[in-house]
Amino acid sequence: MVLRRRDKGASTYSRLNTETLQLVQQLSGKRWTDYNAHDPGVTLMDVVCYGLLDLHYKFDFDFSSYLVDPSTRKPSLDQLGFLPADQVFSPTVVTTGDYEMLLKSHIQGIRDCEVQLDNGYYSIRVVLDDPSSAKQVRTDIFQLYHRHRNLGEQLNKIRFDGVSDKRAPASGLPDDIQIARAFRDREPAPPFAPEYRPIRYNLPDCYGVNDRGAPAGISPQRHAQLMQLSAYLMLFDQMLSLTQQQVAQMGVLLGLSADLPKPFSPREIKDPERLLDHAKLQSETLLDHLVMHQTKAAYFDVLDVVYGENTQPLPASNTIKPDAAANRQRANLLEHLVDFNRVRNKAMDITDTTLRSIPTVKQLISALLGNLEHHEAAKKGRLHETFYIVEDILLLDAAGRPPKHHQQLTVVLDEQIGLRFGKSVITDLFAARLPAHLLVHYRWAASSRIAQFESEYFNWKKAWAARNLSAVIAHSSKLRELL
Repeated sequence: MVLRRRDKGASTYSRLNTETLQLVQQLSGKRWTDYNAHDPGVTLMDVVCYGLLDLHYKFDFDFSSYLVDPSTRKPSLDQLGFLPADQVFSPTVVTTGDYEMLLKSHIQGIRDCEVQLDNGYYSIRVVLDDPSSAKQVRTDIFQLYHRHRNLGEQLNKIRFDGVSDKRAPASGLPDDIQIARAFRDREPAPPFAPEYRPIRYNLPDCYGVNDRGAPAGISPQRHAQLMQLSAYLMLFDQMLSLTQQQVAQMGVLLGLSADLPKPFSPREIKDPERLLDHAKLQSETLLDHLVMHQTKAAYFDVLDVVYGENTQPLPASNTIKPDAAANRQRANLLEHLVDFNRVRNKAMDITDTTLRSIPTVKQLISALLGNLEHHEAAKKGRLHETFYIVEDILLLDAAGRPPKHHQQLTVVLDEQIGLRFGKSVITDLFAARLPAHLLVHYRWAASSRIAQFESEYFNWKKAWAARNLSAVIAHSSKLRELL
């Protein structure tokens, strides 16, 4: 191993010092001729260069160091929209193999199973350890399937076969497809000290402006000169301090909230009251709220690209102004977006007797329309809905069969939504987020018609939850008439 000699002239401080001295010589001409180290002007130049070097050092850390939570001194990546890969890309049930792993890992007593899909209908063949548990296992499979059912799909039949030598895997997901976390808890070195240290504190005692103060017994004229020098150096302190304040609040600016950094102020500099007007000092801030809102909106645009979504509020007009309300809506949506995307194609659970279950895509589009509360309303059992998604595969005819072309959806919407946002805007929202293999029909209706449909719709859901086939058929007929 060979250790190379470092070129002292290539250091950042040497470069700053050399370039600053050359600039001073150009600007001062013949008025300043002594550039030796003992000259006060050169000393001040050295101190300013040291301050810039210190700032350069503080900005040379890993970017995550500037996004730490002040209380834990660790990066709060989930609060910044950078979620671990195992959350963003969490496995979801899509294929027949996914359903097989789901059943084997969640239901006791299954020795083996095979899932087949035919034209939207799933057939499940099961081999049990104990054939006497077939009734309970059938119920468990029915409920588990419907908790994970995707739009336009339905369970056809469950069949139990004899004993098999095959064994279900111990885990629902093999180790080789487990997705590792993208981020680990780290303890980055804090780039900034808790308080800013003014550069004038680095001057020798003879200057009288460092933290030890002026010598005792100096004349009023000398005291005035020291104050003048302190005020001059405070210009540099303000530049360095405000830069540090802004970077220290990077986590707030890039956080999943509408919060803005606290105002940047000279108050963070030590002992400013000796030089500045106290009243103006309290009121003076250097923060343009409009620029901060625009910056936060631009960051949300980046997260939109990361997650493949557009969280921009849908305007009633053609203008969108980034403000606290718009950013708050986007932050809330981005916070829930991973949950939506992970199970975007999930249908409602027709076995849910509380009637809280609704398709995930309905929750997502409600949120995009500015109604994120609907996501929470679904958990609380609120019955009123702003629009409805009806799967044709669940609309049974008099013989208890779905329509021939059953891989279709019907979206029922209030005309008021179309008037507010534009019907084409709403239909484009659905088209971009629904599975491509499903044919979608849109039905726009007046509010009075929607209320009538709503009553019949929930009676239909109750019939499915009760597994009352005759009631499902009756309410399916009435829904088809309303549609």
